[in-house]
Amino acid sequence: MALILHNGRFIRDQWPSLPRVEKDPLTLENADPANIVPDTREELLHWAYVQKAADSVPSFLRFDVLHNAIFDDARLAHRVVVRVQGFVAKAEMSTLGTWNGNHKMLPQASQFLVLNGGEHHALFTAQCKAMTEICGLVYSSLHLGDRPEVGGKSLRLSRRVFTKRTAEDDRPNLLLRSDDPKLIASNLPQGWFVANKVVFAYQDEQGKLRPCTHMVFRRGDFVDVAVGVDVYRTNGQGGRQWHVDFTMERVIKLKSGQEVNLAKGPKPAPKVSSVGSARVVAQQDFELDIDVGTNSAHASQVRNGATVENSAAGEEVVMKER
Repeated sequence: MALILHNGRFIRDQWPSLPRVEKDPLTLENADPANIVPDTREELLHWAYVQKAADSVPSFLRFDVLHNAIFDDARLAHRVVVRVQGFVAKAEMSTLGTWNGNHKMLPQASQFLVLNGGEHHALFTAQCKAMTEICGLVYSSLHLGDRPEVGGKSLRLSRRVFTKRTAEDDRPNLLLRSDDPKLIASNLPQGWFVANKVVFAYQDEQGKLRPCTHMVFRRGDFVDVAVGVDVYRTNGQGGRQWHVDFTMERVIKLKSGQEVNLAKGPKPAPKVSSVGSARVVAQQDFELDIDVGTNSAHASQVRNGATVENSAAGEEVVMKER
C-alpha cells in the first residue's frame, strides 16, 4: 500500500494530536518507490498504469490500476492501494449497502464512506489532490476526456456490493446469513454474488488492531482507510457510462468522534439572538445519522493490501504492507 506525502512527510504522521496506526511498519527510510504516491503527474505515469481486468467481459468492461513492474522484483502485477485518513462524515458500510432487495438494482448496489478533514484543511486537500491525479491517470489512459476533481471539502469512497460471475470466476460467495437478517438476498438471480468484503478494525489502547464490524463506526470517528480504484463501464438505457470509484478495502478506527471532541475542550455556550419577541438559539453543531445494518461477518483478506490474521472476535489484526 502507498502513502501520500505533504511537505516531504507522510500525511499519516501530520494529524495534530491524533493517533496513527502504531504497528505500521512503513517509514520514509524503508519505503519502496511503490509505497509513496508521486507528487507530479510525470512521476505518476511511471508509477502506475491501467490495464483491462482479467474478469472483464464485453458487457461489463473492467480495468485495474496497477503498479509499474519496475517497482516489483517478482514482476507481479499488484493493484494500487492508497491509504488516506480523515473523519467519518457519512457512511453505509453494511455488507448489502444501499441494496433494498430489488433485483433490478443489483448492479447499482454499493457501500459508501464519506470522509472530511475536520479542521485540518491543508492535509485533507493534499490527499484529495493526490487522488485527483490518480483519477487523471485513468482518464488519460482510457481517453475519457477531462478528469474530474476529486474531493474538496469531502471525499466519497464507494464500492459495488455484488459481482456478476463470469465463466472463469470460481471465487466463493462471501455473503453470510448474519449479513442478511431480513433475508432479502436469499434468492439472488443466478450468477450474482458477493466477491469481496471490506475489512474493519479498531485500534485499542495498547495499539493493537482488533477486528470489528461496520457498526463500530460513527460520525466524527478518525479513521485510516486503504483505498483501491475500481474502473468499469456500464451499458444502460442512457448508453455507455464510465465509472472511476475509489473503494474502501480496509477501514481502521483510530479515535472515536467523542474522544476527538473531548480533546478539543468544552464547547462554547450557544449564541442567543432576538428576532422580534422570539428568542432564537443558534446551534453550534448538528447530528448526522449514519445508516447502519447488521453485519457480523469479517473479511479475512484485502486484495493486494493488508492481511488479517486471527480474525476471531477480540484477536489482533496484523498489518502487512506490500
